Amino acid sequence: MLTSIIDTRAHVERYIKFNIYYFYFGFLTASGFTLYEKVAADSENSIGTLIVHIVLFAVLTAIISYLFIRVVRFYYRIVYGLLLKRLNKNYEELLQLEQEVE
Repeated sequence: MLTSIIDTRAHVERYIKFNIYYFYFGFLTASGFTLYEKVAADSENSIGTLIVHIVLFAVLTAIISYLFIRVVRFYYRIVYGLLLKRLNKNYEELLQLEQEVE
């Protein structure tokens, strides 16, 4: 039982990381397609204008990505904290039960 609690902690941590990376990758992919369409639609503009659009879009994407990751991490830390409290409580109870049995 104790090993299952420890395994659950590890699985939850991996789940959190996977979701953050998955959402981040999806956001970057969607941003890349949007940027490609913007550049393709504005092909008649000068190269300087296109470069400004690309740089501005990259900076905005980076800022939005950073904020999104921070919000998701904060949310999962709250959920993970609640789960971890329950797991620690169960772990301590199991340790006490084992000590009583011995």
